[in-house]
Amino acid sequence: MFEIKTSANFEAAHRLSNYAGKCNRIHGHNWKVELEAKSKKINNQEMVLDFTVLKEILKEFDHFLILKDNKENKKIVNSIPKEWIKWLSFEPTAEQLSKYLSKKIFEKGTLESITIRVWESEKSYAEFTVKHK
Repeated sequence: MFEIKTSANFEAAHRLSNYAGKCNRIHGHNWKVELEAKSKKINNQEMVLDFTVLKEILKEFDHFLILKDNKENKKIVNSIPKEWIKWLSFEPTAEQLSKYLSKKIFEKGTLESITIRVWESEKSYAEFTVKHK
């Protein structure tokens, strides 16, 4: 079994619209994402997965405001340029982002499993694992 590990960072703000605390306000993080991928096979380049795949996917979020696509958030940000906002169908929690990124990366190769950790701070992360069935 081959196993790779890599990490990348991105800067982004978000807001949790269904949260009854200060995370209900727009705030930013220096996000860190760790990827672990396992496979019995390697691709044409003799890799499990190119390390740059994670960095390319994270460009989708870097320096954006990440929000759930709902009426409340659209009202709050109506004066912010649309191209600054990344709209999602889910709340942009570390848990949901780890699931979203895992599924996107899993589609990129013949992998047995992927684990993604999304760090919001130096002390707090969420993890999601996808395994081949």
